[in-house]
Amino acid sequence: MATLRRKERLAEQILEEVAIIVQTEMDDPRLQFLTVTHVEMSDDLRHARVFVSIMAEDAEREETLAALHHARGYIRSLLASRLTMRRVPTLHFYLDESLENSLRVWELLDLTKAAKPRDDIELEEEEAGEDDE
Repeated sequence: MATLRRKERLAEQILEEVAIIVQTEMDDPRLQFLTVTHVEMSDDLRHARVFVSIMAEDAEREETLAALHHARGYIRSLLASRLTMRRVPTLHFYLDESLENSLRVWELLDLTKAAKPRDDIELEEEEAGEDDE
């Protein structure tokens, strides 16, 4: 079993290398709006869960993930020449929606800031008007 520090260093190195490979060495147009966000290693270092953020519509996201799954052997072979380890982990790609969720929260916060709260006086006047009827 690998130490925590070793897992973290390997995950960081895989993140950097996979990002470079996808951005510079792959000519697939489906991978244009892809960002590698983070990597999690299994305890035995045989599997790497690579999380990616894709700024596109749902159908395009599925196509991009399919392209990554199709190319994972190629990406792994390029990774093997860059890592100094005997056994290169198997790559598993997952969609990371945290960035999209964060953007949505910021949009909602902006909407609430833009909406002007009503004064307590206006609320009291409306309530008093309703009681009189």
